Amino acid sequence: MGSGIREIHLLYSLNGIDWNVRTLWVLSSGDVYDGIWSGFIPLDGSTPESLSFIVQAVDQAGNVAYAANKGQSYSGAESVTYLPLVIKND
Repeated sequence: MGSGIREIHLLYSLNGIDWNVRTLWVLSSGDVYDGIWSGFIPLDGSTPESLSFIVQAVDQAGNVAYAANKGQSYSGAESVTYLPLVIKND
């Protein structure tokens, strides 16, 4: 089994220029192996659409991984995903 997650950081920007860091916390319903992590970003009058963020995780051994949406960063804007419809005729 791996070493488990030690901490998760959310690097975020509300204007695309200034970046801030928030540390997330594991909710009481889980642990470092299968927990749900949560956090809060103060929008300070900004809209969710202006939010850009990158997620960084550090395990107990100090290894770091990050998700940056292939360099585009993630957005706080609501997104819509269309899935294909498959119909089977018997």
